[in-house]
Amino acid sequence: MEPNSIFICSTYYHVLIAIVKTLTLKLTADIIVCSYIPDFQKLCKRLTNSGIFVNVSVFARSKTNQYRCRNKLDKLFHLHKRNAKVIERKLKIDLKRYEFVYIFHDDIELGHYLQDIKCRYHLLEDARDFMRIIPKTVFANLIPPKHSFKYWLKKFLGVGYFPLGQSKYAVSIEVNDKTDIVIPMKKIKEAPKEQMFALLTEEHKDIISDVFAYSLKVDVLGMKRALVLTQPLSFEHQVSDDNAQIRVYQSIVDNLRAKGYFVYLKPHPRDTVKYDTLLHCSGIIDKNIPAEVISLKKELTFKKAVTINSTSIYSMDIAEERVALGLEYLENY
Repeated sequence: MEPNSIFICSTYYHVLIAIVKTLTLKLTADIIVCSYIPDFQKLCKRLTNSGIFVNVSVFARSKTNQYRCRNKLDKLFHLHKRNAKVIERKLKIDLKRYEFVYIFHDDIELGHYLQDIKCRYHLLEDARDFMRIIPKTVFANLIPPKHSFKYWLKKFLGVGYFPLGQSKYAVSIEVNDKTDIVIPMKKIKEAPKEQMFALLTEEHKDIISDVFAYSLKVDVLGMKRALVLTQPLSFEHQVSDDNAQIRVYQSIVDNLRAKGYFVYLKPHPRDTVKYDTLLHCSGIIDKNIPAEVISLKKELTFKKAVTINSTSIYSMDIAEERVALGLEYLENY
């Protein structure tokens, strides 16, 4: 049976949600893995072996993946046509043949390409509750301005790209929770993640664990454990530099250890700080494994999970207590 759906993924979280939707909805689907993902070759091999998707393809990241306009007239008349040709030199897949095209971040090369070729697509959240927290992230500049004649003129003329599902080719925007969404609500479709994950069988969970090469490695079983979920605070300009970020998490770890916890660290996928020898934790969980995967089997539990304001913590139902310290915690850093 020919697949009628395709997922375009550029993070491990995207791949996880693509897998869960495909398994629980019994889709016949293909997947494109962008090479932004660390160790994408190994991930693709495991995806192929899993048999979840009919075809597993890779789109290679490159500085020459997008057309560079020479001037404003070139952009006005030729941007989309010429950019499509640049992408098609590497992408040998006819995305228009799929009934459902799913993408999680439509401001990447393939997101632009979908708009170049006037291909209708469905936008899935880049991360849990991303559309609610986006003003507090480095992507805040993508929020469509409410009062900008230039923006609305460009949109009317179809010049340039319109992320966050604001392109006329975006059919829907699927979110975990539509409360306090900061973009126009017209295309919003609510699909709570808890309900979706609740449909997974034990066999599904085993398949997912194999795809992400996740196995239980805990040095201290049956003890008072805490989990700290980091964020790329320095990269997102929430603190001054990496040293300040290390001090933030050192203070959290020290506070927990003083209360008798064995502290485990789960770095954010975009967190580039090397914590291994810095914070004296009981263990560091592979940053490329989505937090939701850790929660699937419920073999590892924590008394407490702590973060600054990562929405991943709300998926950590293996923690008895979940604490989001808030950005105000960073005021001294």
